[in-house]
Amino acid sequence: MEKTANETAALFDLKPHPFDGWFAPVLTDKPGLTRFHYLSKAGEYAAWHRTTGPILLTHIDGAPLTLTTSENGVTARNQLLKPGASSSGTIEAGVWRTWETLGLWTLLIVSTEKAAYFLDWDLAPDNWYPG
Repeated sequence: MEKTANETAALFDLKPHPFDGWFAPVLTDKPGLTRFHYLSKAGEYAAWHRTTGPILLTHIDGAPLTLTTSENGVTARNQLLKPGASSSGTIEAGVWRTWETLGLWTLLIVSTEKAAYFLDWDLAPDNWYPG
């Protein structure tokens, strides 16, 4: 039987994220590397935001997920993250991004080489979309 979103959140001790989804830090022994488990449930989406450094999203369980990015705030590009060869997406510094599960839930690892990149971000206004 497949895990539910709530069972997955409990398994990884995920807490509500300040503006979207569920998250918890992943312990690593590599200096500077910062990782979080991030869970997106059906009906939730990541608010449009951007960071001052690059991040890597890696699909690790659950349904495929659509990652939408905008380098210029005008045009948007979609990328499907799913198990296998299409499991990761890199988002460069300053690029707007959002994501949404295509099923009941998706579990990601969000990684960056400097913790400061997670702390220095901009959140787009409610209902913003490139265009």
